[in-house]
This record gives sequence, C-alpha cells and structure tokens, in this order.
Amino acid sequence: MDSLSNNVSNIQQSLQSAKERLSSLDATSKNTVAAEVSAVRSSLHNSLRKAQQAKLQMSSFLVLLENVEDPTTVNMAPQISWLARSLDGVTASIIQAEASADSALQSTMDCCYQVMDVGRDVEAQDDLLDECQSQAKELASQAESSLTSSEAILAQTQRDTSAKEEEIRIKTRQANEKRTRKTELDREISQKNGQIAETHRRRESKKESAGVGLILTGIGLMAAPFTAGASLGLAAAGAGFAGYKGVRVSDLKDEIVALQSRVSALNREITQDQQVISNLEIEQRNLQDLVSQYQRDISSRRSTHQLYQKQISEANRVENDITTLKGVAEATISSINGINSELQDVKECLDECSSLLQAKSVELSTSATSVDWVIGAVGRCTKRFRAKEFERQITLMQQVAEVLEKVEQEGQLLLSSQNMALLDTKPWDDVKNPIVEEHETIPELMNVR
Repeated sequence: MDSLSNNVSNIQQSLQSAKERLSSLDATSKNTVAAEVSAVRSSLHNSLRKAQQAKLQMSSFLVLLENVEDPTTVNMAPQISWLARSLDGVTASIIQAEASADSALQSTMDCCYQVMDVGRDVEAQDDLLDECQSQAKELASQAESSLTSSEAILAQTQRDTSAKEEEIRIKTRQANEKRTRKTELDREISQKNGQIAETHRRRESKKESAGVGLILTGIGLMAAPFTAGASLGLAAAGAGFAGYKGVRVSDLKDEIVALQSRVSALNREITQDQQVISNLEIEQRNLQDLVSQYQRDISSRRSTHQLYQKQISEANRVENDITTLKGVAEATISSINGINSELQDVKECLDECSSLLQAKSVELSTSATSVDWVIGAVGRCTKRFRAKEFERQITLMQQVAEVLEKVEQEGQLLLSSQNMALLDTKPWDDVKNPIVEEHETIPELMNVR
C-alpha cells in the first residue's frame, strides 16, 4: 500500500513538473517568437515603405522622360545607380525580415522539440500509472474477495452461534423437564414412604384390634343364645377387626426401589445434560469470540479495500490529468506546426521577393555600367545606338517598377495575415509608426553635353 501510494505520489509530482514546464515553454516561446515576428513586421514595413517611395519617385521620373525630345542627350546613369541603391535598401530590409523569420522558425522548432520531450515524459508517467492502476485493481480485487470470504465465514459463524443458542435452549428445557419429573418422582417416593409408615402404624393398631375382635367375637357367640342372635353382629364386628391386613409393605418398597432407580437415571441424565449444556456454552463463547474476531477482521479488510478504492480513484484522477496534459501538449505542437507552416510561407515569400530584387539590382548595376560606357563613348556611339540604350533603360525601370509592385502586394498580404493564434501577438498590420531611415531621393535628370 505504501509503495503504491508513493508511486502515485511520484507520478503526480512528475506531472506537476511537466505542467510547469509546458507553462514555462508556452510563455517563453510566445515571448521569443513574438519578438521575432515583431521584428519581421518592422523590417517588412520598412522594406515596403522604401519600395513604395522608390516606385513613386521612379514613376514620376518615367513621366518626366516622356517629355524628352532627344533621348541621345539624356544621362540616366545617376537614376539607374539610385534605383540600384534603392533596391539594395529594400532587399536589405527584406533579408533582415527573412532572418527574423528564420529565427522565429528556429524558436518554434526548439519549442516543439521541448514540448515533445515533455510529451514523452508524460507518456512514461502514463505507463507507470497503468502499472499502478493494475496493481491497485488487483489488490482491491484480492481485498474484496478476502472481504467477501470473511463476511461469508462471519455469517456462517453467526448461524452456528444461533444454532448453539437454540441447542442450549433445547438442552436446558429438556434438563428442566427431567428435573420436574425427578421432583415428581421424589414426591411419589415420599408418598410411598408415607404409605409404608401408615402401613406400619396400622399393623400396630391391627394387633390391638385383633385382640378386641377376638373378645367381641367370643362375647357375641356366648351371648347369642341369650340375645336371640343379636350378639352375632358383635361377633361379626369383632371378626372384622381381627381380619384387617392393609397394603403390603413389600410392594410399596418394590415401587420405591423402582422409583429411586428412575430418579437415579434422571440424575445421571440431568448431569449429562448439564455437562452438554456447559460444553455448548463453551462452544458458544468460542463462536462469539470468533464472531468478534471476524468482525474486527472484516472491519480491517473493509478499510483496506476502501484504501485501495481510494487509490484507484486517485489514479483515475491522475489519469485525467495525464489526458489533459497530453491534450495540451498535442494542441501546443499542433499550434506550433501551424505557426511553423505560416512562418515557412512568410520565409518563402520573402525569399522570392529578395531574389527578384537582387536579380533586378544586378541588372541595374550592369545597366549603370553600360550607361557610363555609353556616356564615355559619346563620340564613338551612333545616335541610333544611344536611342536604343535609352529605351532599354526605360524598359528596365518599368520592369523594376513591376517587381516593386509585386513585392508591395506580397508584403501587404503578409502584413494582413492574422493567423498566429499560438503566438498571441498583435496582428501583422498593428505596428504603429515603424522606425525607418531617411530615403534617398532620385537624382534630377541630366543632359549629356
């Protein structure tokens, strides 16, 4: 029991630690990733501000070029170089946003791995809890079986005790009935002894009566001639006195012996019954002691069973905690995967924009070099060639404007995304007054002399 309780307690402590780790990871990762996302937003705002300003100035410059009468007299090298520098500035901000997105991705991945570690720890505790639950259920089943067995033994012992009580009552009643019969026999013996005494008394009286009877008989016979037979009655009375014998004493004595024999038999039976009753009472006391012992045993087993049931309930509660923690870990990982996917989309979009800008920046640098060469070789280049080069530069600037438009559109889409629920950050477009550096204005149009 103590070992089981300690194991469950250790599991609870581990789960509490896992809960605290999840909470800490949640807070730390949100703060870290939120800072990175904020940096992405800030850099993206700066890049879009630069792109928008470059696009507007370039559009105005292209309108200005529409009024040029002789393209061979225009020097576009400063504007091409300015545009290249502007693209490099936009690209630098986007690359900075991309780096922040990479950092945010790394932070979310680190958080995901740590949450997975917590999840594995929770799974391990779940396995340990399964063992504890199985052990608790087995012990509870054994305790319940033992309790049921003890209750059955107690019930049987109580029935045996009741049977002993009934047997004692029967034996006691039988012994009392025998005592009653013995009392009746003693009384009958006493009566017989009284009859014997009465017989002896009558015999003594008989001797005296016999003498009187003989005298009366003689007198009656002698007086008969003189009394005309009247004295014969006196003679008859005298004969009656002389003839009385009474009850036979030997018969009474035989009856008394028979009664005494029955009394002796009853005494033996009563003694035996009393011994049986005494033995039954001892057995009854032993059974009552067993009943008390079984009741204490049942109380102890019931308490043990209740403790195991309590452990099972506690384990079930811990199991609910594990289920909750698993759900939190899974939901966190799912949310992290969602934000990872979104950050990956952001990174891919930024990467595409930076690639487009870098490609056009290279073209602009090449074009600026070409313009410088053309200007340096004014005397050697035909007007037709210089006019073609002018048109090519305008086309390149228009292509750059299209790239800037695409970058601006993609950036606005990113800034309008609000799906990062896990990070609990402000919406992408919630940044107020981002800090940006001053923009370089496009150089004025210059003519070639």
